[in-house]
Amino acid sequence: MRKSLCAVGAAGLVAVLASSPAPGEVEKDYKGCYAKQIAPRLRVAACTGIITVEATDRWYARTALNNRGVAYLELREYRLALADYDKALADLPDEVPSLINRGIIYTELHRFPEALADLNHALELRPKQAFGLNARAAAYEALQQYPNAIQDTDAAIQAKPLLAAPYSIRCRVRVAMGEAPDAALTDCAKALELKPDDPDALYSRGYVRFGTRDFAAAIADFDASLASDTGFASAYYLRGLAKLKSGDAAGGNADIAAAQSRDAEIAGAFARAGIKP
Repeated sequence: MRKSLCAVGAAGLVAVLASSPAPGEVEKDYKGCYAKQIAPRLRVAACTGIITVEATDRWYARTALNNRGVAYLELREYRLALADYDKALADLPDEVPSLINRGIIYTELHRFPEALADLNHALELRPKQAFGLNARAAAYEALQQYPNAIQDTDAAIQAKPLLAAPYSIRCRVRVAMGEAPDAALTDCAKALELKPDDPDALYSRGYVRFGTRDFAAAIADFDASLASDTGFASAYYLRGLAKLKSGDAAGGNADIAAAQSRDAEIAGAFARAGIKP
């Protein structure tokens, strides 16, 4: 029987890792593509070998494309990930894990109509899929459609109460909607209880503390987040703003430059949410 696994995707989003074959179905050499504990760069290499060797076996090739896409997501190589999911979905358009993961990629690339199209389709096929609900909440958050984001995080938590990611998103969205910081921090605390040292939850707590002008605490959270995820553009950007507001112009400008090197559109995205240098 083939079971679904999951792996952490970009910015704490949960990407769906395609299932591994039953014992004895494939040779041991294939495990590198299916085991989520293996480093993403090694998974890319293993999956590439399967895609090449098993080009005539549609299930193996499609599954390897999905899993290589997850690895590229973890590496924040979004365009390479997108190419893999385009190929996988061309072969099987209703594959829910691939739809969710491509939706995550589109969100990271600021291509929100395409993100929502994929995620809505995935959730039409599986309405209570927690990872899909979480991914759509992130897209709604980016679009500042906060009530929709809250609705999806609530539904994701109901479907999978031990999933940390929707608590982390809801923590930020509550602040964006003008709720009291203490209520938001309760969600951040729950996310960190479920997944200690999670970079997205640490970033979310830093986001709340930034909003309360507790810049030292916010910087500490962004430091911890970036220690686990060195490609997290949003954490660099807000840490940069916190440093600027704390009088560290050199450090703040360096962090903002690091953020923009990873996401050229990040300043505009924060500006639309009312957060500016």
